Amino acid sequence: MKTCYCHIPPDLLVKIVREKFIEKTPTLTLLKRYSSDQETEYVSTIALLDVPESEVGEMLKDQPQFLAHFLDCRIHAREVLEGKLPDLKKHLWVS
Repeated sequence: MKTCYCHIPPDLLVKIVREKFIEKTPTLTLLKRYSSDQETEYVSTIALLDVPESEVGEMLKDQPQFLAHFLDCRIHAREVLEGKLPDLKKHLWVS
């Protein structure tokens, strides 16, 4: 993995999160909709928002510096998203 939440343009982050978690668009559908290499990285990163922190840690255990950065950005992204999508907590579990 090479993309972090801080790499995703904020408006696009909100748009994809809305589609994925509120509108319940499957990840595979989003990957077809957002088909450039960069967009598929964004979708893949956003799809990890509902993966428990311990599992993300296991996935990135060989990249400890990136893991620390990624988890910190994930917290910040959650805060930004909750401000823009007030109903998000009903649809998404984020550790």
